[in-house]
Amino acid sequence: MSYQKNKKLFPFFRQLAFPLRIFLLILVVSVFIVAALAQYLSASFEDYLASHVRDMAMNQAKIIASNDSIIAAVKNRDYKRLAIIANKLQRGTDFDYVVIGDHRHSIRLYH
Repeated sequence: MSYQKNKKLFPFFRQLAFPLRIFLLILVVSVFIVAALAQYLSASFEDYLASHVRDMAMNQAKIIASNDSIIAAVKNRDYKRLAIIANKLQRGTDFDYVVIGDHRHSIRLYH
């Protein structure tokens, strides 16, 4: 009974010559392996790229936060000066947005 089911399931495949069947089997397995490897490498590269961009953004934020004029404006709560500085940063770089805050008091001063 099992033999009859196998005969009905793959009639076209059984008509092919044995070397051709082996070739097709190897081809299908190879395609699946290449697709899985491509998916893995793509995900791995995406993770690396996201990590690299995150590190670059953090480094830029630290450099900007150490700017003396920003530190003075935050201490004095000079919102107009912060707005001028943030606008200059947005124009001069590829930042989508700039947020300036006082982490001691958990206050966002400019967004």
